[in-house]
Amino acid sequence: MLDPLTSIKMKVTATGVGKKTSLQKMHNDATGSRPSQRRKFRVLRELLAGLCEFTRLALPSGFGVGSGVRQFINVKVPVMISHFFSGVAMTSDDFFNRWKQLSLPQQEAQKIFQATTSMDTEIDKGKLIGFGLTLLTDVDPNPDNFVGAGIIHTQESQIGCLLRLEPSKNAKMYRLTL
Repeated sequence: MLDPLTSIKMKVTATGVGKKTSLQKMHNDATGSRPSQRRKFRVLRELLAGLCEFTRLALPSGFGVGSGVRQFINVKVPVMISHFFSGVAMTSDDFFNRWKQLSLPQQEAQKIFQATTSMDTEIDKGKLIGFGLTLLTDVDPNPDNFVGAGIIHTQESQIGCLLRLEPSKNAKMYRLTL
């Protein structure tokens, strides 16, 4: 019988669109532990294609009382697109030439939404950079707009992504186009 505190094995499952995230490597930093001791694990994921809604990590919680059957606690693991993104620098001409090539409806998504906090340029910039995009300066004719570019890396392909965020401080709204 395995000791639940020293022999941790985890199960990883993905749900949602395509179920396309895979566990590549899991490293247990602790070789043994005592009750109430913290355990640290590092999980390396790879995006195969598309994104899943979330990944579940099944952690062993010990054995059922008297049954000898291992019980698991399911934990949702955040898998963000930023984990698979790398920024790309490009000129204004390159950006708009690529933007014009994206003419099919499935190549573009647009969302208009209300600002939920004060509209601060530096905070907006930090959030966009946090997604892994490279923000491009002096590209958009409107200096209040943000434009960015990046590549989503999957096992099957590399997908270019262009972004334009147009804040309207008067209406307290944003228009985001990807």
